Amino acid sequence: MPESASPPVTSIVLPVRDEAEGIGPLVHEIRERMCLAGLSTEILLVDDHSTDGTADRLLDLHRHCPEQIRCLTTPDPGGQPLAILTGLAQIRGRAVVVMDADGQDPPRLLPECFRLILEENHDLVEAVRCRRKDPFAKRMCAWTAYRVLYGLSRRALPMDTGEFCAMSDALAHALVLCADSRSYLRGLRRCLSDRPTSLLFMREARRFDRSSIRLRDSLQLAGNGFRLALDLRQRSRL
Repeated sequence: MPESASPPVTSIVLPVRDEAEGIGPLVHEIRERMCLAGLSTEILLVDDHSTDGTADRLLDLHRHCPEQIRCLTTPDPGGQPLAILTGLAQIRGRAVVVMDADGQDPPRLLPECFRLILEENHDLVEAVRCRRKDPFAKRMCAWTAYRVLYGLSRRALPMDTGEFCAMSDALAHALVLCADSRSYLRGLRRCLSDRPTSLLFMREARRFDRSSIRLRDSLQLAGNGFRLALDLRQRSRL
């Protein structure tokens, strides 16, 4: 894709796996929100080796708007962390938002996320879920896991946050340098941040009643979180 005359002010990274049905409407809403906010942006769609035709759908979106939409693919099927890092390594904006591609992270929050980075000089905005429209069992598992990690890390790791966040370009580049596909990104970014803040929101139900996150990816995420929490606990004793 040829470079535009001037780089965009903002970047949006969406890790995508098997979202052929919902990715088009989501990208359309993102573009509308950013246009209304008057913020130039690039949208990086990072495909983690989808199997449902998502890759073709992403290319269609790029052809429709090549100056704004960029398509990337992870080098290996490494799960969501690798997809996020692949996108962050390619951003050109001064601020970046990472959000899920399943429609649960509301695009209406994008202008406020970017305002907190660009105008308030925070380097990290963590979107904190005050409520989530998930099955009861999943909500309880997540609630418990976050609080265990919070306690193990001696309150160093955030609670009730996912990958949905905004970062300065400097923080994003630092995260890329020190993380890999086995990293607990939502915890590591907090450790690297100097000026974090948070934004409360209610997480929406998925646009389609299924998750593209595989069970093994969820288990690996939990394991990565516990390893980071225990490491932070050890460091706090030194």
